[in-house]
Amino acid sequence: PYPDPGDAAVMSLPTSKYLIGEGFKLGRNVRYSAGLDQALSPRLRMNLLYNYIHLHQQPRGNNLNAPIDRRRPDPRFANVIESITDAEIRRHEVFVNAILNFVTPSPAANQARFNWRRVNINAGYSLIRAQNNAAGPFDVSPSGNLENDWGPGPADTPYRIQILMTSTQVRNLTVNLTYSANAGQPYNWTTGYDDNGDGLLNDRPEGVGLRSLRGDGQQTLNTRVQYAFALANPQGLPAAQARYRMNVFMNVNNLT
Repeated sequence: PYPDPGDAAVMSLPTSKYLIGEGFKLGRNVRYSAGLDQALSPRLRMNLLYNYIHLHQQPRGNNLNAPIDRRRPDPRFANVIESITDAEIRRHEVFVNAILNFVTPSPAANQARFNWRRVNINAGYSLIRAQNNAAGPFDVSPSGNLENDWGPGPADTPYRIQILMTSTQVRNLTVNLTYSANAGQPYNWTTGYDDNGDGLLNDRPEGVGLRSLRGDGQQTLNTRVQYAFALANPQGLPAAQARYRMNVFMNVNNLT
């Protein structure tokens, strides 16, 4: 009958094979950390944390059936990729956080109907410098040399900032304002061609390591406004401490 697909056995293409290599090892993690937490005054507290993380014996792919002069050593298969563990990840992490109260916390500070000092700011900054030389457990190096593949790791983030301001300046009214910003994620620059003839389309321009490009950064600004009503409060306590109360709130996201 028309159209004739021909002999199915002849038309079928060889498939790829994936396996765990001999001597496959579990990853080894070495970590060093140092931190500092200090109350600089009754209204200001800061903390700092540094981590160095070195991950050894990370998996990556090795193609046992790459074409040689356009011919596969084992014609029964396309790629035969084994996962071996000779890659690495190195990470430097810095985290800084500060909490500032404009007024020293005390019961007396909450009594006035309005107090412009009832403001709290929580600010945080982090930096993660991650480098690795493998894309994944079955991803084959297009250069064949791991030393040529070093580049930013998936978690590499030059900056991440978050600032949270909480205002209770008007009694029973809480206003939260949150600003956050972070760098874009790294990704690979590939040519789109099988330049080295290994049957895989992961080739990068010469001299370009892993994840050499970075996406655009992001930033958001959100707010939340909440007012507490005391439904029954014979003792005259602040609404937040009354036994029966009702909260009315509004969220507004992505003000930017």
